[in-house]
Amino acid sequence: QSQLNELQKDHEVLQVTLTKRQKELETSESQRLQLTQDVERLRQELELGAHVTSSKQYQNLANQMQQMQSQNHDYRLAVQHLQRDSDLALILQRETVVKVEGGEAAERAWRRAESRLQEAEQRNNKLRQERDQAKAEAATAVGDASKDKNSSGRKAAAAEETEQLIELVKKESSILKIELDRLRAGV
Repeated sequence: QSQLNELQKDHEVLQVTLTKRQKELETSESQRLQLTQDVERLRQELELGAHVTSSKQYQNLANQMQQMQSQNHDYRLAVQHLQRDSDLALILQRETVVKVEGGEAAERAWRRAESRLQEAEQRNNKLRQERDQAKAEAATAVGDASKDKNSSGRKAAAAEETEQLIELVKKESSILKIELDRLRAGV
């Protein structure tokens, strides 16, 4: 986030500098045009024979025009460089925003996976407790049935019910174990 803020500040500074350079370029351009007009005026006067092209005024204006053209060229290059830097800063800013958003999405996915893993572990623990309780109840039922010799039918029914409960708990436990393993591998 701080890198994004820094890029935004850099972008604003570059924009201000770019604006200044453009104003300087415009000023330089208007001065160049004025000098060009002055040189043209002097040329016309020279054609009329009023002045000689080797006069000091003409030479000074020609030199000033040359300098202004050179400055104008330099300003154009500076504006181009600043525009490129501004574009690069904007690209970096966009990349940073994308990275920040991607990191936040990954963090949310991680939290969801952690939550699902905890829920699956809690269900697995609950099923283990139910299995242990079913085994204890089955052992109690078998012990009670063996004490009561007249109820061999109840003994067989209790044993069958116990076996069904144990199978059901084993099945659910194996499903949860598979889900836990899958979640752990994904996290």
